[in-house]
This record gives sequence, C-alpha cells and structure tokens, in this order.
Amino acid sequence: MTNDKYIIGNQGKTEFTKQEITEIERLLTLLRSAPSHKQKNIRQQLRDIGFYISKYGIGLTVERFRNMVATGEIKVINNNVGTIHESTEKENIKISVVYNKSLCKSLRPIVFENSQILILGTMPGKESLMTGEYYASSSNSFWKIIEAIYNNGNKFVNYKEKASCLKKNRISLWDVYGQCDRKGSLDSSISNEVLNDIDAFLSEHSSIKRIVFNGKKAASAYLPKIEYSVLCSTSNSNSRLSFAAKVEEWRKCLKE
Repeated sequence: MTNDKYIIGNQGKTEFTKQEITEIERLLTLLRSAPSHKQKNIRQQLRDIGFYISKYGIGLTVERFRNMVATGEIKVINNNVGTIHESTEKENIKISVVYNKSLCKSLRPIVFENSQILILGTMPGKESLMTGEYYASSSNSFWKIIEAIYNNGNKFVNYKEKASCLKKNRISLWDVYGQCDRKGSLDSSISNEVLNDIDAFLSEHSSIKRIVFNGKKAASAYLPKIEYSVLCSTSNSNSRLSFAAKVEEWRKCLKE
C-alpha cells in the first residue's frame, strides 16, 4: 500500500472518498488519546473503511496522514468517480489537499498527577505536528530555556528526557487552540480557531494552581480563572529579547 511503517502490507485501499478521509482523521485522532484497551476497536474501525495500520499505528498522526494525501500516497476520490470528468476529479483532489494542509489540530497535553503549572502556547508549529512533539522546531528556544533553568544548561538527549524534566518539576504543557487553520507555523497566520476546553481540563487536574502563557497571542485567547502569567514567546519570531533575557524572565516566573 505505502512505504509508511505504520501501514500493513497491501491489505488496505489507497483511494478514499472525502467522507472516508474525514472519518480516518477522526479515528486517528481518537487512537492517539485512547487507552490501550480501546485501541484495538479503533484500529478495526479504520480497517472497516479499508485503512490498515498495525498495532503500532498510534504513532501515525493526523498530520502525517494528511501528508500522505498531499504526496499522492493516499488518493482522494469523488463518491461518483465514474460519472465525473478527469479534470474535475483532479480539481477536487487539489482543493482537498489545500484544505488538509492548512487545518491544524492540537497535540494531547503533557500532564502529570502532581502538575502545578500549566504552560499554554497557541498551536504547535508544523514540525511539532509532524513529529507529535511539543516545540520540535530547532529555532524555538523553549527546550533550551528549560535546559538552562532545570538541567544546568545540558542538552536533553531525547523527548523522553524533556518530559521527565517537566514531570520532576511539576510542569504540564498544552495549547489554547484545539483546532485552527494556519499555513506555516506563525501565530499571525492563525484563523478559524477553536479553543480547547481548558476549564474542564483544570477541573480534572485540580493540582494545577497556575497558568503560564507562552506569548501574548496565547494569553489573548483565553482568560484563566486561576493565577496566571504572560511571558515572552519562545518562538524565533520574537526577537525583542535576547536568549539570556528570555531565560531570566522564564526562570523568575517558574521558580517563584
């Protein structure tokens, strides 16, 4: 079917209708957050559509799936493909690909039982959505700041080490937007945004007593009912402060 390591052999289809594409995206989103005992059922629903993934398919993000559509590994077909002209079909595929490229959906939050601080960004950048890892872009200084504050400036070896550092220091990560349209990674390009249900999240995780916004854009979208701070964005688009100044501002807030 495809060379993607999450797809099984040649069992599945490579062509899907727009409705099937939408349903696959929904199920992939559910799969990433579902407990292990429910994942088998979701994988079976995907197979019923004709999209086969292995038991390791939870690593296949919606963004990766959309890239498979964009590159032609997965083709979008019209429900009445036999009755339409080829040129019209190509146009429909083109429109669908453009839409998929601009639609962004947030990652699952990183949160622990004893988390006391919730850091909120706006929406993960393109690289983060591709990898499923917060602040994956090397140009974003978030993890470098965390290294400076909590890891003596030593570089984290991998994402697991990053998460472990957050857990040790009772910090959780999420974003204010659950979904938006955006081309590229800039906050200024965000439109049609839909908020995450942060109030419900805080109710479920009552140990969190303070919110730290990563930048003014995130802070402008949601007004917390608990204590909060608005810090300089760790994005490389924010050049107002030097790296040292950013570290000092974040250190003062997180360590207080």
